[in-house]
Amino acid sequence: MFSLSHVLQTSETLLSFRNEEFLCDTILVAKDCQLKAHSVVLAAVSPVFKAAFSAGSCPSGTFQVDLPDVDSEVLEMALDFVYTGELILSSSEYATPHRLSTLFTTLQDLGLDIEKLNGSEMKFRR
Repeated sequence: MFSLSHVLQTSETLLSFRNEEFLCDTILVAKDCQLKAHSVVLAAVSPVFKAAFSAGSCPSGTFQVDLPDVDSEVLEMALDFVYTGELILSSSEYATPHRLSTLFTTLQDLGLDIEKLNGSEMKFRR
């Protein structure tokens, strides 16, 4: 049995570690940015990342994942989803069917379970 308060506190701590880039051992490289994250968090929510980390070695202590077809806004939204379980759209531009489709396709390609969004409210970052 899990304590919900413990799980929430741990999630908040991991998010703050990411924001501080503390103990981040993975660099996600998109078209126009690099973002740091924790391999254990990525592997916990995505079978794609779990397989990638299981297959490769990391002699330098840092994994690098190249995502040349992903733009920085989409990658940032995906990482926010990984760490919080919420999809916060970076702008109202993503509310169009084409942009949402592209975003959801990218999330699925990264192995993220967008079914968790069923019935959830999408928010816009201000």
